[in-house]
Amino acid sequence: MQVQDLKDQVGDRATNRDTLPLSIGDSSCRYTIVFGVLTWSLAAPRYWSIDLFTSGSALPVILGLFVTYQVLLHRTPEADTQTYKAWSAWLILLLLGIATFRHLLSSIVYYSSLFQEMVKA
Repeated sequence: MQVQDLKDQVGDRATNRDTLPLSIGDSSCRYTIVFGVLTWSLAAPRYWSIDLFTSGSALPVILGLFVTYQVLLHRTPEADTQTYKAWSAWLILLLLGIATFRHLLSSIVYYSSLFQEMVKA
């Protein structure tokens, strides 16, 4: 969770903590975050065989794009705090949301076809 380590690099350096931003550098650390967020935003829906545009799984991609924007362009401790919150929301949405969207979509399709059969009868 190197996203959390971005906001307090000064304090980490003062207390001799060994965090990823201090070990590999701020920019390199930020690019690893961008790579991970973009990769998982696209890979998770693919793994669960979910169509990106019909099931609501575009939400993690949109939030992931926001996180990458924040990580790359806003580099103050205050902005890094907001980025960490956005990253946390992205992760929750990615892990819980996609599975929920998949089951919700299946239920909607099932019950709408059941309703259509009832109306025909």
